[in-house]
Amino acid sequence: MTDRCPHCSRPMPKPRQTAPRPIVDTNELTKDELYAHCKRTAPGLDLAFFLHATITTLRPDLRERGVLLLAETTETDGTLIKGSNRAEFYRRLTGIQDEWRRDRNAAEFAESRRVRELEASEAVA
Repeated sequence: MTDRCPHCSRPMPKPRQTAPRPIVDTNELTKDELYAHCKRTAPGLDLAFFLHATITTLRPDLRERGVLLLAETTETDGTLIKGSNRAEFYRRLTGIQDEWRRDRNAAEFAESRRVRELEASEAVA
């Protein structure tokens, strides 16, 4: 990861340091408190789960974009850093996921085509 923009060479913005939040015991929360906690922590947890689940199939450039996006959340609970836009975060996450799906579908199509051609050549022989 570089600290300069690859296009204009300006310094990349660094996420602000925030104080760590205490660990929350969700068993002791009311329904409203639990909903607020899940809504607050969802962006980082969604992205972390996606990066973990696609560890073997995600292109390196998409993984790097995901890691840069993950830097916009706190390390402790996945809450967006103050000043980050939730809608923009999810728009960027959706873009990464869509590219990954296109790559995966293209790979599955190529594999099924290879299998069909192999079966056809075996049937002829």
